[in-house]
Formats: sequence, structure tokens, C-alpha cells
Amino acid sequence: MDEPSEAIRQAARRLGFGAHVATAVVGRIYSGLVGFLLLPLMLIGGSGLLLGPDYSVPLRVAGVILLMSVPAVFLACRAVYRREEAQASRLFCFEHGVVLTRKGEPPRFHPWTETEFREETFPVGHGGAARATVVYLYTRDGKRLATVHHRDCQEAIRRLSSAVSR
Repeated sequence: MDEPSEAIRQAARRLGFGAHVATAVVGRIYSGLVGFLLLPLMLIGGSGLLLGPDYSVPLRVAGVILLMSVPAVFLACRAVYRREEAQASRLFCFEHGVVLTRKGEPPRFHPWTETEFREETFPVGHGGAARATVVYLYTRDGKRLATVHHRDCQEAIRRLSSAVSR
């Protein structure tokens, strides 16, 4: 779990937000992950071309090229993923408030009394046997602050936001 910086902790303490409870990365960091899906295809395709029966030399060379490019693709995907993760927004949940940070912007502090959440559960996968839940965090005037997929942070939002609204 990412920890808030000391500056954010001190500001949250001054605002009476209490202890840090959970953190979620709320930016989109998918393109680096999608690139990793290429790796098994490259390994299978390259191995098949290299080891397949009665393939011509150009096909075997293509197999070698595919297999040799796997490390470069892996490193490139990892670099993209790390860059996206570093630039993604962070949502720091405290006992009495939440802090949203975005790269290049000052942190935004919101007490739980000024927020509300909505959640949506929907089927995923073939046949919809599995279910996924997304929690949306809003200001009281309806501006969306974050879309939270991280379970620990979802639970913290439900628990802390509900405790304040009672």
C-alpha cells in the first residue's frame, strides 16, 4: 500500500483527518498491462516457428526474431506500466477524510462529511458467474472525485463514510 507523504500526513493531521487507513491508485494504468498479453503469444509463436516440423529457413528465422524480442517487449511494457503508475492519481483514506492527489496538482482534501459514495456491482467473465464492484466517490454537490477498484479502499470508504453519515 502506498503511504501518503509526510506533507500530506501533516496537512491531514491539521484538518483533523486522523490516521491513514487505506490507499488506492485511481488512475488508468492499463496500457502497460495490455502489452504484457503479447508475451505469451510471442513465446508460443516463436517456439512454434523455430521447432515446428518442416518449416523453411525464413520461418525459423522469424521464430528466432520473435523469441529474441521477448525481453525487449517485456522491458518496454514494464517501463510503460511504471510510468503510468507513477503518474496515476492516489486516493488516501483517513479516519475522518480523504485526500486525492494528481501529479502536477495540489492535493485535494475532503472530509467524509462532504463526500458520498455509490457502488455498482456487475457480472464479469463468461456467463457472468463472477461479480465485480466499483465504488464511485463524489462530493456532496455531485462532482466525481474517484473511481475505486481496490477492495481495501472500497471497504474503508464504505465503513468510514457510513460512520460519518449516521
